[in-house]
Amino acid sequence: MILFIALIVSSCNTDTPTNYITFRCNEISPLGSRTYSVDFYKVKKDSSTYLISNFHKFSYDGEYDITAKITGNIIEITPKVLSSEIRITSGSGTVNDDFTQIHLNYIVFNGTTDLKVEASFFR
Repeated sequence: MILFIALIVSSCNTDTPTNYITFRCNEISPLGSRTYSVDFYKVKKDSSTYLISNFHKFSYDGEYDITAKITGNIIEITPKVLSSEIRITSGSGTVNDDFTQIHLNYIVFNGTTDLKVEASFFR
């Protein structure tokens, strides 16, 4: 009986992300360019909200996921502190109609200065 109740309670958690989509990210900043993978997870309670793992090639650990809101073809990311020195301060861009390409400009503070980053995500 206790197990049954625990299963019901855990299934009601609407913040738990659903399945994910992997994108390849090409990123350009004043420090150079790099390519890496990120995962976009749709949040169950809000179909326009996504969690992005490995954003700015920081980590796949869920503690560092970035929240993004997609409205129409516009994506906006929520600022987040990733460590004592690294924080994402702002970001926005566009998403194509079939969700296969995303272009995002964001600012990351790297402990010393704000870096303007241009990122293109493809799948």
